[in-house]
Amino acid sequence: MVSIYSGNTKHILRFFSLVRELVSSRYGYGTPELQFKINGTLIGTSVYITAAPGIWKRFYILWYSGPNTTAGICINDLVTAPMGNDFSLDDISFKPSCISEDSVYIKIDSFPFTASPDTSICSGQSIALNAVGATTYNWSPATGLSCTSCSNPVATPINTTTYTVTGTNATGCTATKTVTVGVKESSLNIATNTKAICNDSSAILTASGGVNYNWNPSSDLSCDTCATTIVSPHTATWYVLTALDTNGCLSKDSISIGVFNSVSLHAARQPNAECAATTVQLLASSPDLNISYTWSPGKYLSDSTISNPLAMSQEIPITYYVIGRVGHDCPAIDSVIVYPHKQAFVDFPTGFSPNGDGHNDILYVRGSNIATLNMSIFNRWGQKVFETNDLNKGWDGSFNGSPQPVDIYGCLLKVTTLDGCSITKKGNITLLK
Repeated sequence: MVSIYSGNTKHILRFFSLVRELVSSRYGYGTPELQFKINGTLIGTSVYITAAPGIWKRFYILWYSGPNTTAGICINDLVTAPMGNDFSLDDISFKPSCISEDSVYIKIDSFPFTASPDTSICSGQSIALNAVGATTYNWSPATGLSCTSCSNPVATPINTTTYTVTGTNATGCTATKTVTVGVKESSLNIATNTKAICNDSSAILTASGGVNYNWNPSSDLSCDTCATTIVSPHTATWYVLTALDTNGCLSKDSISIGVFNSVSLHAARQPNAECAATTVQLLASSPDLNISYTWSPGKYLSDSTISNPLAMSQEIPITYYVIGRVGHDCPAIDSVIVYPHKQAFVDFPTGFSPNGDGHNDILYVRGSNIATLNMSIFNRWGQKVFETNDLNKGWDGSFNGSPQPVDIYGCLLKVTTLDGCSITKKGNITLLK
């Protein structure tokens, strides 16, 4: 037991001993492992006594006495082997290591450094940041900032960004603050059923994510303040939508509607010179170059991909449709009807007697399957004394209200049948009394 003067002085005691092993561990016996124990507590680290017999090894610890006034000092052998665990001690000593105390005054230089609170802006907007309390400032990252070394930069971030500002005061002390600028992405969106239309056609634009809407340009729109509008542009047009979106931001979106030109196309049939013909010549024409044609139905056509196919005569009328296309331009469509061929009959009498007896007083054209006609009557001097385009109107034998004399008159008859045949007949008519 060692007595320690306490008073106001704190002690660090050094405990020394010299140790040597008596029996070598080479015979397979235990090697001593020594550790100090003070006041019943093991302290410091243990030491294996591996020196050859007869060689002394220094073994010591430093112990801080603290408030203790006595110390019970033991040296413990931690190895419990029954043989070979032998050692000898010599020159055991302990002494205090004096401690000198002093004090130093440290002044903590703090300064009131503050920065703007976290905030949020609409996409495309700006906001002024602010930091106060320092002499110099440094902001990072520089992305979206009007300056990085001023106290109040203007921030225009594209995405939500956290800015760090470091302030330094006059004595060189630094402090940091962070400001997060949230960017509210626009919820505005435009959907369409098509992005390209044919001339004289329409597209449907549908907006979502807004509270109110305004479309521009407003021309060719069914409604310029509605969420859904129908557009009918004549040329390719960009439509810009402005709206207060669901985030409270005034947002814009746009969409382009392309317009394809329409092909010019005309379909017809060629009149038949012979009414007994079994085919009809179809004709499609267009001023557009490099146009392609498609006829339908193609079952009765000589070729459904040319401009002038031959159509076989059928027993019922058939409507043939032709579609013309040029590149990406919008196709055009036209149609023509082919009637069944019928044997046409048309004629006029060789004489009549306009004498008022109620018999054969008027000269009529008679026939069937007639679509149009023209009948002209000439006297012997070639003067036209009568003309009609009406099948039900005949010549009563007068000219300019005056009865014509008994004579032989010439007749010229031109007829078009319902199936496109042309018939021309000439002959003489005798006017009798």
